[in-house]
Amino acid sequence: MDIRTKIENAMRAAADDWFRRACREPFLKYYLFYKESPTGQDGPLFWTPIIDTEPPNDAWKIACAVSTAWTTDQVVMKGSEILRKLPILNIDHPSA
Repeated sequence: MDIRTKIENAMRAAADDWFRRACREPFLKYYLFYKESPTGQDGPLFWTPIIDTEPPNDAWKIACAVSTAWTTDQVVMKGSEILRKLPILNIDHPSA
């Protein structure tokens, strides 16, 4: 499985979870969070991006806001595009 597919699969799981919560609480502000990787390594929690109202702890950074007007497909597409540009992949990764 290539890196783009892994990113999209991770975003699909995060988007599905977010959608269930956003339907119950549509007026909250949601964000996509990521965890930076150590230099020269793929991120340890790279495969589990989180969409929530607050980060789990200080190690997580905001990647972008997520609108409750977006569909899950839009969240996957936009989140995947953003994640591919963030410091969660080794810069030398051939598929990044």
